[in-house]
Amino acid sequence: MSLVEDPPWERRQTGRASTDFVGIGLIAVGFAALQIMLDRGEDDDWFATGSIRAAAALAAIGLSAAVAWLFYTERPVVTSGSCATAISPWAASQSLRSL
Repeated sequence: MSLVEDPPWERRQTGRASTDFVGIGLIAVGFAALQIMLDRGEDDDWFATGSIRAAAALAAIGLSAAVAWLFYTERPVVTSGSCATAISPWAASQSLRSL
């Protein structure tokens, strides 16, 4: 006997979890590499060192792959609609207005 059950429309035939681990992993790798690049860039003279170039390339590849994966997978961790509604034209105009 379980205390919490999924509704019938959410039960899966295979019994596997519906978490998008690949999408979460690609986003995490992309943002971690971007954070490392931005954090260490000033100390290491930005793109003069190979480690900053590698972090920039890994961030670009990871985030590009994450966007491609989010359009490919059936149940993505972030939907494209949530990104479109997060920055509305009104919010963009208000932020530009403050300049």
